[in-house]
Amino acid sequence: MSDYIIQAEHLTKRFTLDAGFFAKQDRFVYAVNDVSFEIERGKTYGLVGESGCGKTTTARMLVRMYKADGGDILYKPKNSEELNVLKMNRRQLKTYREKIKYVFQDPSRSLNPRLTVFNILTASYRYSSTWPGKKIAYNEAAHIMEEVGLDPLDLEKRPSEFSGGQRQRISIARSLIMKPEVMFCDEVVSALDVSVQSQILNLLQDIREKRAISFLFIAHDLRVSCYFCDTIGVMYRGLIVEEAPAAELYKTAFHPYTKLLFEGSENSISNSNGEIKTTLESLHGCPFAHRCPHACTKCISQIPEWKNLGNGHKVRCILE
Repeated sequence: MSDYIIQAEHLTKRFTLDAGFFAKQDRFVYAVNDVSFEIERGKTYGLVGESGCGKTTTARMLVRMYKADGGDILYKPKNSEELNVLKMNRRQLKTYREKIKYVFQDPSRSLNPRLTVFNILTASYRYSSTWPGKKIAYNEAAHIMEEVGLDPLDLEKRPSEFSGGQRQRISIARSLIMKPEVMFCDEVVSALDVSVQSQILNLLQDIREKRAISFLFIAHDLRVSCYFCDTIGVMYRGLIVEEAPAAELYKTAFHPYTKLLFEGSENSISNSNGEIKTTLESLHGCPFAHRCPHACTKCISQIPEWKNLGNGHKVRCILE
């Protein structure tokens, strides 16, 4: 049994399909359909898939930004008993959120333009159970600014004075100041130039090694995820269709959708055309069947069971 810090078990989430005053009742978008995975302590788990596949919804359920419709979320603090996040009271949830920090995709929208960098970094910190006072917090903020590659003198500046990559470093610094156990990185490099992407990824690698932080890394680029993550879950229409150690997945991707993502990274032509299909009813078959060149009647009628390929590699596919 692995030493996990967060474990998701059979998570489901659906949203009401709003389409105006005269919309039909009881219509839903099924965003997450029976998702299970675990984040090992000190490791990085990657959720990878196209936009709309449910990966961000899954992450937001893990921090209770969204309420899960079903399943369990287990949190295992170091040297403490396991807790169910969905059953936490207000005090427990506050403590949990101090240890689980979320870095958003677009730093220009997640950073308040009217605040100085110091106030941005300490906005949540000053109301936490570990607030040390303004003087000590300022020294901590200055140290963390250096850690993320910025000048401590930048603490008195505002977000508009920084580039996109620098703003993302400020977002990372904001997460680090409360000494988290887990960081959720939601498409943190997708809005950045390629050269800046590598710098941010290297920064996150250094932080993980130095602080022994666990990561949930959400991305649509499978090659970037294979570089950064230890384990990857490939998600499509609210279901994880393949999971494997990153190095194993890079060499021996099995599911047709995973292969399609690798082809997309190379900009090569594929015979698995089409866009992701919105799930307006609960899944009854393979979520990728409508795009898969190998789909048969069985794929459409039932969700494939997990097939163990060895070395921690498993897949939901009936192909031999």
